Amino acid sequence: MKRAVIVLGLVSAVAGCDDGDGATEPEQDAVVQDAARPDMATPDVATPDAGDLDAGPDSAPADAAPADAAVDAEPGPDARPPQRPDILPLPGPADLPGADDLTAPVPAGRARAGRIDDPAEAPTGSEARCGEGSFRLDNARISACVEGVATFSQITSTGGGLVDVGWAGQPGSDRFTQWVIAPGMGEVVVDTVGIVADGADGGPAVVQVVGRADGGRLIQGYLAGSLVPAPVKVITEYVLAPDATEIEVRTWLEGDEAQGAFLMADMVLFGDLTDAFVPGAPVDGALPRVTPFLAASAEGIAYGYRNLEGSVSAYNIPIDSFPLTPVNLGQATVRLGDLVLYRRALGVGPDVESLRPADVEAVNVTVRGPAGAQVSIDDTEKLITRLVIGEEGTRVVRLRAGSYRASTVGWAGGDTAPAPFEVGAEGGEVVVEPAQAGQLNVTVEDQHGRRLGAKLWIEPVGGGERRIEFVVDQRAIALPAGEWRVITSRGWHYGVDDRPVTIEPGVAVDHAVVLDEVIPFEGWTAGEFHQHATPSTDSDTPLDRIVLMNLGDGVGFMVPSDHDILHDYAGHVRSMGLADRITVPLTGVEISPLVAHIGAYGLPLDRTMAAGGVPALSVKEDGRWRKRRIPELVREARDLGAQVVQLNHPRASQGLFDEVGYAADVDVATLEGHPEWTLDFDTVEVFNDSEAFCDVLDDWLGLLNQGRRLTAVGNSDTHGVRDPAGYPRNYLRTAAEVPQGVTGEEVSAALRTGAVTVSGGAVADLPDGPLPGSVVRVDGDTYTVRVRVRTPPWAKADRLIALHNGRPVVDRALETVDADIVDLDAEVEVPVDADGPLVFLVVGTPNLPYVRQGAPLFALINPLWLDRDGDGDVTPIGPGPVDLPDTPLCR
Repeated sequence: MKRAVIVLGLVSAVAGCDDGDGATEPEQDAVVQDAARPDMATPDVATPDAGDLDAGPDSAPADAAPADAAVDAEPGPDARPPQRPDILPLPGPADLPGADDLTAPVPAGRARAGRIDDPAEAPTGSEARCGEGSFRLDNARISACVEGVATFSQITSTGGGLVDVGWAGQPGSDRFTQWVIAPGMGEVVVDTVGIVADGADGGPAVVQVVGRADGGRLIQGYLAGSLVPAPVKVITEYVLAPDATEIEVRTWLEGDEAQGAFLMADMVLFGDLTDAFVPGAPVDGALPRVTPFLAASAEGIAYGYRNLEGSVSAYNIPIDSFPLTPVNLGQATVRLGDLVLYRRALGVGPDVESLRPADVEAVNVTVRGPAGAQVSIDDTEKLITRLVIGEEGTRVVRLRAGSYRASTVGWAGGDTAPAPFEVGAEGGEVVVEPAQAGQLNVTVEDQHGRRLGAKLWIEPVGGGERRIEFVVDQRAIALPAGEWRVITSRGWHYGVDDRPVTIEPGVAVDHAVVLDEVIPFEGWTAGEFHQHATPSTDSDTPLDRIVLMNLGDGVGFMVPSDHDILHDYAGHVRSMGLADRITVPLTGVEISPLVAHIGAYGLPLDRTMAAGGVPALSVKEDGRWRKRRIPELVREARDLGAQVVQLNHPRASQGLFDEVGYAADVDVATLEGHPEWTLDFDTVEVFNDSEAFCDVLDDWLGLLNQGRRLTAVGNSDTHGVRDPAGYPRNYLRTAAEVPQGVTGEEVSAALRTGAVTVSGGAVADLPDGPLPGSVVRVDGDTYTVRVRVRTPPWAKADRLIALHNGRPVVDRALETVDADIVDLDAEVEVPVDADGPLVFLVVGTPNLPYVRQGAPLFALINPLWLDRDGDGDVTPIGPGPVDLPDTPLCR
């Protein structure tokens, strides 16, 4: 849902241009259409109602032109000479071969362009997106990459974008995600990308991209037919001069075969690993609509976007952690014969201050403090700049005369309060004196001396914000001086270490932790299938962090599923040197239309295809965009090679069951005529949110009663760094010696056959068999099976419920205490009066404080299919109400 809100918020802000006070500015509408001028008509872009999103031939306005149609060449009575800028695209075909070896350093005074033909020439780092077939721009100071015709983004359908920008000779310094040229808030469908100047003559290196304006992949996936610009020709040149730390981006809109009027825009994704900075932003309040530049910084690097022809007008999107910055470059009116130029630039520097435009009225001000400290400066009302103090303990900034405040940002010893200072006509000086940090040296091992990965909660004694950190074997953590409570855990297979620690300035404190393994895996593994990190547009979790989140909570495998993009998580785990600790056995993606979300696992990753080769949410047919329905998306996922397809959160705001009107007493055959309905899923996410768990459990039991063998799974759906991974998780058998040795074939087979148990703090199994999903012949009126339930010493299970055909037939209280590991290990006799599914549900401690605040303890064993009549088959009882017992989970 969050991703859809992002897109709808973007469209709303662009269409209405809301500046935050409720007022709108009609002159900045997303697309302007002159109704009296048929020669200037453009496709209808009014935002449709949420229920009418097809925008296909049957739903488009009668007078709307096809999205790729050329318009009438007659200019009309108010004809004017064609627009032509002073700067023209470089002549000649963009087919220079460029440099042969892109790994060699570029000397000062030179620039270089070349095509990446060897993986060794591609940028590296967690944010790197360029690969073979893309183009590099390098000089002695910075390095950048322009995608080839193909893209790995889920924002656009084709390439040609600036995606990797870092320091020359510093692999992995890139933190920049993507710059999308967005005419009409759409994209440029690229025809050619190539080198028009290779820098060999001592001049700039230039990569040229040519294509046509069209609807953007991201927005069309939700609002098919909206914000589709006229298909004018678009030429973009990325220009890097020798020794420059700025890439100039020149974009020409050419009315060669089409003409139209639309908003010209850029969408800038600085990257989730950066912190945005908007000069002139109020210290407390909404962002300004107009600013001299936009910036973002990370450790060791900062980026600045500026409009070379004026100020920057950015949309105020009322969504926290918005992943991209849409920039309004003004209304573009392109007639036949016109060539309209836009000039912008992306600068690179060590901090935001290095990217500020020169101010002739400013004077030098010296900021003194500890080396490496990041300092923010404001004038008590609005932000002015952000800087990093150099190794010598000083940094010179340029400020006008006036009153200011300086404060540290993110200092390990604790940030300083804003310190006021004055700047006179001759300049000034300010000193920031943050407290010295102490150090916590953590080591973690089990009772046998084996080093472990673990999660740490660190909170001030007496109250304050809790920090979450992760340790792999050992780690030094800088902390402000004071009294701290440090909780070390590793999921519910281990005990917990919870004790106070005193930190003093400049002092290192050893903190050795031993976590006893209390529930061994013994041939089982566990993991989950619904997690998000920075490849998702609505997640700010870095890739390293999501891996450590899983490792620290003790799962054996992880299968992240970002929105509408495949990412090579297995490769990233290898790059972190952790492939022997945790595995990624399958690729995963969450296909995310408005109506429902679909998990698809095991798709082949294709870096030459948009978003790695996942199904697009909309398609263009006969010149019009059409939203794709759920059955079509599922079919394509399977055609592309998905081994498992999952229905995610079916009762959420984008839930399929709500959309189609399904309930346990509804015959699924009656839903076959609904355009969004399909049951071509292998698994159903029964637990995504504790508040919806019982509703979805009811739904799933109803499907089982109708003979639909869909495996129940539970997942975290984590999107943020404070949302833990691995609660709940899914257990399955593996032939590997260690949990992280499980194979993709074992995982997909277990999911398809139902041999899975869902766990939220309790580990439940049938030690003597059979595996969940099995068909069991029952001779007589009862079926007896050994059930075991184990919990960590800081939680307990207190109830076992057996549900046969959706009705409770066993409801057994478990007399246990927290310290018990085995809460139940006994033969359970189940009354059986008919064929049907037998499901075990375990409930217990209502809050698992060492896992997630408010998380209830539970376990769910997927069904055994009981054959009561002995005919070798299981005859379903059919649709009807489900009788869930009253529990803390289900009231």
